[in-house]
This record gives sequence, C-alpha cells and structure tokens, in this order.
Amino acid sequence: MTNESTNNPPERLRWLVVRTKSRQETLALENLERQAFECYLPRLQLRKRRRNKWVDVVEPLFPGYIFVHVDPDQTSITPIRSTLGVNGIVRFGNALVPIPDDVIQYLKLNEQPDTGLHRSDKPLFEKGDGVQIVDGPFTGLQGVYQMDKGEDRVMILIEILGRQSSVALKLDAVARRG
Repeated sequence: MTNESTNNPPERLRWLVVRTKSRQETLALENLERQAFECYLPRLQLRKRRRNKWVDVVEPLFPGYIFVHVDPDQTSITPIRSTLGVNGIVRFGNALVPIPDDVIQYLKLNEQPDTGLHRSDKPLFEKGDGVQIVDGPFTGLQGVYQMDKGEDRVMILIEILGRQSSVALKLDAVARRG
C-alpha cells in the first residue's frame, strides 16, 4: 500500500484576489504577468450608450479585482503589492483569502469560446421601461419601450395628439429615462 500524499504532494497553488487601482485592471494584469505570475482577469462584453450610440464594450467582470495563482508558501507575494496598478491583496485581518479553484474553473467555462469574454444576457430594455427619444423627429418625447423590431430598431409607445401610438425607431435614437 502506497502513501498517496508522499507520491502526489497536495496542490498548494491558490487563487488570491488582488485589488487594483481604479480602472487599472489591465495595467496591473500586464505588470504581474511580466513578473511571471499566473493571472486571470475575467471580462464582460455588454452594450452601453456612448456618444449617442449603443456600442459593445468590454469591461472587467469584477471591476477593481484580478486573480493571481500562487503558492504563498513557496513564492513571495510581496512584489504583488508593489506592482504598478495594484492596491493590495484581499485579506481578512492577516489571513489571505484564497478563491476555490472550482470558482475560477466555473468562470472560465462560462466564457465565450471564440472571444474569451463573458456576455451580458441582460437586454437593453424590458417591456414597460420608460425611455426618452434622443434623436430624430420625436427628440425630447418620452415613451414606453414595447419590443425589439429587428436588430437595430425598437417599438416605442408614445403619446401624440392625445393618443397612444406605437412608433418604430432606431435603437440609437432611444435612451433609458432617468
């Protein structure tokens, strides 16, 4: 009978959470990888309104955080804290807070295979959402979102001359009210 722990030492690598400076996740990631740390920055692709148009943007899934895979008993984690773009390592008191490998695996498995990004499945508008028309002949009017009409058009319910009317508009002509 062989002792399994002698033949296969337990895995000591742990995923640690690193807090980054505001909007410097990519900078911290690049600098940590230059120091030969294995890092993971899950990113999310979603649609946002920029300069009066809906565009696809890529943002960190967890803004202000990245994950670093290290063995704190074998590798000094001191360089992580002084890396450009990093604020520090997440701790509870003096104890490091490792993230289970299963969590990281789950995140990686839910990335899009072609892009490596997570996708937001949340629609831009839900039926009944209040919207404001920001472009075109109805600019300034408020309405109620009804439904998508094709890839880049939406149906909006607005009040014209005292009557509720459905109007099809370009998606870029509509913004969330509020």
